[in-house]
Amino acid sequence: MAAFVFLVLGCGCVGPYYDNSASTSTYNEVSQALAVCDAGAESVEVMTCYEAVAELHKEPSVCGKIESPDYRDRCYKTIAETVNDSRLCEIIQDEYYKNECYLAFGATLNKTSE
Repeated sequence: MAAFVFLVLGCGCVGPYYDNSASTSTYNEVSQALAVCDAGAESVEVMTCYEAVAELHKEPSVCGKIESPDYRDRCYKTIAETVNDSRLCEIIQDEYYKNECYLAFGATLNKTSE
């Protein structure tokens, strides 16, 4: 699995598209990176690759392509923290990941009103 992600990142298929100064990647850049992911032999490799693409391109919509709820929620949590947007925590279905996401922003799921 790690070898596949390294292959995707190391081959120059994903890496060059990531630009720290850019706010968003173009549709073509993300599409090309996802095409590389889709070539993965195992579903775990594909999901891990999607997660890496989402993080590199700071693109939460890529998380929605991940079939596994666990990987998808972890992806949304990571992107929420990466782009500093707590609204993405709302998308997360799993209570654990949702709470972890909110905790990263100093909030909790079970807030009590004063």
